[in-house]
Amino acid sequence: MDLIRDVLFAVENSGDTPLLVLPEIAGRSRTEIDYHLRLLVTAGLLDAICHRTEKHVVTVLGLTWAGHEFLDAARNEGIWSKVREKLGSTLVSVPFEILKELLLSLCRQQVGLSPLGGG
Repeated sequence: MDLIRDVLFAVENSGDTPLLVLPEIAGRSRTEIDYHLRLLVTAGLLDAICHRTEKHVVTVLGLTWAGHEFLDAARNEGIWSKVREKLGSTLVSVPFEILKELLLSLCRQQVGLSPLGGG
């Protein structure tokens, strides 16, 4: 999940420029990054064009609305650390929707809202 977050940050930092190749991410292979790009496209977090050639290539156009929402929830280092602490070793295998709900719940708490959105 840390790589998912890193990929989304890299796309956000590219601005409006379509990306044929995502910038290097320390400690991650190109194959690993490309695989996660495809996951993010199928999850609806990235707007991209997938090309099937000798190697699978993804042209990233940008974040989708859902991608922006997830990244906004995951942006705060304190909240991300709490999520990592709560989930521990299960972070790598927890369903994405649970991760997203936990992030949103912690964001709500940070701004003083109850879990149901009341205040």
